[in-house]
Amino acid sequence: MIDTIETWKAPKEVVVAIIDLALEHIKKVELNPEVETEGDNFDYWNSYDLGDGNYVDYNIHCGDDLGEINVETGQFEYYDSIKWSWDVACYAVNPPSEENKYHSIDTDREHYLFNYNKNGNKEVIFEN
Repeated sequence: MIDTIETWKAPKEVVVAIIDLALEHIKKVELNPEVETEGDNFDYWNSYDLGDGNYVDYNIHCGDDLGEINVETGQFEYYDSIKWSWDVACYAVNPPSEENKYHSIDTDREHYLFNYNKNGNKEVIFEN
């Protein structure tokens, strides 16, 4: 008999909520890269509260070059956001235990949700 490893998946309603939050974040940052958020605008982490003391963490990551320092002014200048692509994933969070009194993210249990603008066409491509 072959043992199979079941892949962790976030609950469907949580996935939908995180997708909405992620797209809202991306659009906000595209309009104003310096907008104030609760974290790093281009490597944003947050927790989705399941309402029962448990959480699902999520990450919104832009892995592209965002811009460059203008050698004349010394100021950082962002490239046009059409050049940025994003990846969004969520992660299981372990509840507190005897060994660890805090919630802890389990990056081995990842659920990749979608990528955005990989081809510069602002298309959302969902993971199956």
